[in-house]
Amino acid sequence: MIDFVVSDMTHLRYFAPFTSSLSRLGFCTRWLLEIESAKYNAINASKERVNFVCRLAETLGVSSVEKFNRTERGRCAITVETGTPNDKIIERYDNVVSMQHGFDYTVADRVQSSKIQYVMWDQLYVDHHRSSKLAGSYSVPDVPITFWIPSDRCRSLAGDGNIATIFYPEYGMQDLVDRACRYLTERSIRIVLKQRRKNQLIAAHHNAESVYDDIWQPSESIFYPSVSSVCLGFGTSAYTDAVPAGLTFIDCAMPSYSQTYPKPDDERFFSCTSETLEQTIEAALKNTSIKKEMSECDQDKFTLRVMEKSHVSRS
Repeated sequence: MIDFVVSDMTHLRYFAPFTSSLSRLGFCTRWLLEIESAKYNAINASKERVNFVCRLAETLGVSSVEKFNRTERGRCAITVETGTPNDKIIERYDNVVSMQHGFDYTVADRVQSSKIQYVMWDQLYVDHHRSSKLAGSYSVPDVPITFWIPSDRCRSLAGDGNIATIFYPEYGMQDLVDRACRYLTERSIRIVLKQRRKNQLIAAHHNAESVYDDIWQPSESIFYPSVSSVCLGFGTSAYTDAVPAGLTFIDCAMPSYSQTYPKPDDERFFSCTSETLEQTIEAALKNTSIKKEMSECDQDKFTLRVMEKSHVSRS
């Protein structure tokens, strides 16, 4: 039995595509819902969310959705960034698969153990992780699991038009967003502003559509960027899976914390300052942004390698 431990709606980006692959391969998966989460996007925050994830689990062939048990032992747990020691996941399970979510792996109290197999999105993050964490093994898919969605499916959700996805700042920098929106609008590019409800309110901008990850699976953070000509972020870690997925990304790393994150050495990745914003957008728009695709067969080959490394056999 494989336990996929989730606590908030963001985890569905990882749970749904990977569990679909597990089901195709004949693995038996149980979804353990951690209901104690107090995050703004916690699954247990509303009955509507709980009902949604239960219906989703049924469509994916998951055997049960239940409260996370901190004492029962198990064979293999799959998590999104293995949590704090209080989770007791390492104590309970023989093996753990931990999927990268941005730069959460840099948080000091994340559990470290040789039991963990880390699924990272690029060798850059593997090397960075190795420099600060204890022993563990690593797997890197050709396309990050979050982007295991066909482009035609993304386009049907995102709609028509030449799109730019802007990851709105957590705080401040609204004048820079306004400049970016004005520049893109002048070039007849449709603008999608991606925000989190725990951050600052989105101001009115030129012909921009605001989204808040209210579409949970597939996530707006995935299907809009997937079909965008360019993505633009202000201190976000969204590029960690977007760039390996083949997307063009402009990083305006204005907040000090985001300046220390490792940056991809990739033709699809652009860095800019407030002084070079427009010039960088112009250069990025000349870059071809083509989302990489993995067939279900290739996805399943990767999933099988991960489970074999975790010594888990099919049911």
